[in-house]
Amino acid sequence: MKITVDIGNTTIAFGFFEQQELKKVVMIDTESRRTFDQYRMDVTNLLVHEQLMNIEVEEAIISSVVPI
Repeated sequence: MKITVDIGNTTIAFGFFEQQELKKVVMIDTESRRTFDQYRMDVTNLLVHEQLMNIEVEEAIISSVVPI
């Protein structure tokens, strides 16, 4: 499976693709005061809830407009 991550000013969108077909999109809010650990827990909880935690990732694409 291929995962795409679009980190924007208001949301972070995760797209999950099998071959060329988009299977699922999930999002969380972007918040400047949130710590790395808070994001990690939010993303982990989201993946568990959507039953995507144990998928085999073959490729990943990350896009960000937010400065690091």
